[in-house]
Amino acid sequence: KSEVIQTSKVVPSIVQEPVVQNIHNYKKSYVIVGRNGTILNSHDGKDWKKIISNTNLNFTDVIYGNEFVSIGNKGIVMVSKDSYKWEKIDIGEGHWLYGITYQNNNYYTVGNNGFIAKSTNGIDWEFINSGVNDELWDITFGNGVFVIVGRNGVILVSKNGDDWEKINLEHKVVLHGVTFGKDIFVSVGENGVILLSSDGRIWTKQVTQSSAKFTDIIYANNKFITVSDAIYTSKFGRIWTRRKNANGFLTGITYGNDLFVVTDLNGSALSSKDGILWKDVITGSKNHLVKITNSFVNTGVLFWRRIGFGDWQWYLDQGDPSDNMGLTYLGKYEGLIKNNLPHGKGKYSMLDGRFYEGDFKNGKEHGYGYYIFKNGDKYVGEWNKGKRTGVLRNAYF
Repeated sequence: KSEVIQTSKVVPSIVQEPVVQNIHNYKKSYVIVGRNGTILNSHDGKDWKKIISNTNLNFTDVIYGNEFVSIGNKGIVMVSKDSYKWEKIDIGEGHWLYGITYQNNNYYTVGNNGFIAKSTNGIDWEFINSGVNDELWDITFGNGVFVIVGRNGVILVSKNGDDWEKINLEHKVVLHGVTFGKDIFVSVGENGVILLSSDGRIWTKQVTQSSAKFTDIIYANNKFITVSDAIYTSKFGRIWTRRKNANGFLTGITYGNDLFVVTDLNGSALSSKDGILWKDVITGSKNHLVKITNSFVNTGVLFWRRIGFGDWQWYLDQGDPSDNMGLTYLGKYEGLIKNNLPHGKGKYSMLDGRFYEGDFKNGKEHGYGYYIFKNGDKYVGEWNKGKRTGVLRNAYF
């Protein structure tokens, strides 16, 4: 069990030359980062604009929380609210950063020599002792557990993001990516390795027909997608289908505004509405593109209530008790939001005892989820537009 380093907060130096470009109407964006300081943004995933970063360092990953945060070599961190104006942070040249996520209102980044750090704003970082010296490549969160993967098959788990435990794994390969969906963690790496775990501790290797180097993985729109020399999809993480060969070599993937976008080392990209049929995208870049994120889906809180005698709906505010039968709200949602509706991963709790955690689409349960009825009965399985499917097969008491 490791501990937080006693120097609890590191205040990095901020470069006093922020990049400023004229922008009149801020819109939600996709952001790609890559080598030689490459930053691209797009509002539709089709037309891309090069953003001046004022650095030649290589970026390795990017994420959106309350702001865009990009990381890279020699401790570089860059932060932006709108994807146009970027603030450059230096957390030390000795820290080479490889992966970043945003969970529980914190950014977590991992890197070389077992490096872990967290931040609430992307600017002030707290260094955390991982207890290992291995390269750490990616980090995710699911089912109340943080999971980190890296070189030599290293896997770390933590319940609070501060105290980490190393898991002994027999598969000594480089693990480049990890995600969580449908109650399982899925990690991908070199030599075609795909690992599954329900708790982050016990992992099983899946048989694949590929020996490729998998570089990234996400769970979105009720499916897992991983990338390498091609795009592969899977419903449950066990059986994988090759969908599209790469023009060069694929490195990153995101999903937002009902669109998958994948980056390619050759400077191009691919996009898809369903993850099955893909289109080539010209970005205009000649540099290697490494990772991608988007700000179309935000994390937040919604409240289930009504105004007067109207229909029950999700609202951003709790409401007036006088308009809601003496109550401010009858249910609370926490998770990903699009157009002020639950969309993506999230959970809600109702005052009458109902509970749901899983996938949402346009405000309704859609995909895979765990549901508790008012009487305590439980259902685990697929949902379609707010309705359960496979009731008899998946319900248990």
